Amino acid sequence: MARTLEVSRSGYYNFIKRPPSARELENEKIIKKIKTISKASHETYGSPRIHAELLEEGVFCSRIPPAHSAEDCQ
Repeated sequence: MARTLEVSRSGYYNFIKRPPSARELENEKIIKKIKTISKASHETYGSPRIHAELLEEGVFCSRIPPAHSAEDCQ
């Protein structure tokens, strides 16, 4: 795999073993909330309404994460 990606073996394995970053953890929380909102609306809300719900809950993000997660839910 390291050869395919044109990186050193040690760099590849260091990347694989690295714990998730704070941003990745925060994104996972947002995705869980998006899925909860989507299920509560019987998957009728689009990204603008999901984004509005997130803002009401005090979760600040762009409209892009709700749009991508709504696609993943289907």
